[in-house]
Amino acid sequence: MTKKKTPGSLSGKDLSLIETLLWENGGFFLIGRHMARLEKSAEYFSFTADPASVIKDLNIAAEGFCPEKKYRVRLLLGASGSVSITSSEITCDPIQPVRVRFSEKRTQSSDVFLSHKTTRRDLYDSELSLCRKEGFFETLFMNTEGEVTEGAITNIIIEKGGAFFTPPLSSGVLPGTYREYLLSSKEIPLKERVLYLDDVMSAEKVFVVNSVIKTVEAAF
Repeated sequence: MTKKKTPGSLSGKDLSLIETLLWENGGFFLIGRHMARLEKSAEYFSFTADPASVIKDLNIAAEGFCPEKKYRVRLLLGASGSVSITSSEITCDPIQPVRVRFSEKRTQSSDVFLSHKTTRRDLYDSELSLCRKEGFFETLFMNTEGEVTEGAITNIIIEKGGAFFTPPLSSGVLPGTYREYLLSSKEIPLKERVLYLDDVMSAEKVFVVNSVIKTVEAAF
């Protein structure tokens, strides 16, 4: 049985769960997948969560949105069930291909926090900030076994010979909602496979994906 974590066991540091959503065409993209992931993480960490109430709060926050525009909406869920929502208008899409690079830092595939989207993400935030200062869009990671994992804010997909591959969750990967959508929708022939640096660097194309930017081609 998986041992649940409690807020008091997190080195005294306050913890919140995060969901970052895209609002477009009058609604929240992949809202069901976001709420399912939030509820799963809330159960794991023994947080109080009421998905129906969270959706209501999201819809209230979106009441002032312009139907012709797109917004990035960030939701924080506290241990007691408290909800904080902030938003910003998306004024332009990334110019493709976006520039990415690999971080020199390594992650541990056994780190439970890689499986849940929480505010405990100091490594990712610091490495993303550093790469942005250097003119890159995203920083990618490998674990201590040399397996490619994910980006600070994205999942990774490579294309080889008409096939598409993304690292498995077992490598230490967040179950991204858009990643899961692509795996289940068969929109592209996407499969999970352990990837190494050579796989990525020799790929015909590399993509970074999440539910806000969707699929964006990347280059080194």
